[in-house]
Amino acid sequence: MQNYNKDIFESIRKTYEIARESERKRIIDYIAKQKDEKGKPLFCKVNGNNYESDLYRGGKGVTYYGKNRFKNKYDLSNWKYIETKYKNKYVFISLQSFDIDPKEKNIHVLYDRIGIFIGEKEPKSIKLGNIAVSPMFKEMIVTEYQLPLSDNDIQSLIMDIKNQIDSTI
Repeated sequence: MQNYNKDIFESIRKTYEIARESERKRIIDYIAKQKDEKGKPLFCKVNGNNYESDLYRGGKGVTYYGKNRFKNKYDLSNWKYIETKYKNKYVFISLQSFDIDPKEKNIHVLYDRIGIFIGEKEPKSIKLGNIAVSPMFKEMIVTEYQLPLSDNDIQSLIMDIKNQIDSTI
């Protein structure tokens, strides 16, 4: 029975990871097609390159997480995100958002709920209790978008990001 359950879990994990990666690629495809009135790309990769080559590189956790801390490494490849730039502003789109419950102050990861962070690529860490963490834990915008996304959801998500940045310029 134990091997049976392990096989089922592994099959489900793999199917779920493939589905999440497919959603990540759909968002990237939409971002890559965004052009201004002159046909110039509106978004670029974090390194400044356009989306013409190596379209889907990065954007997921490593398969060997904790290999030096745990007896058995942990496959973090289901952790999905997109890093991009719009009007020279760093944009991090997370396919799992960080949330701090306002009442209980518990920290949660909301899988399949899109989170957005707009700021510096290498933001200075902040204190959260006794540890220093990325400000994304505190400053991530938890959206109402949830996987799987419709084409309209992707369009609205990217429009929301553009509007938020445009309103600060």
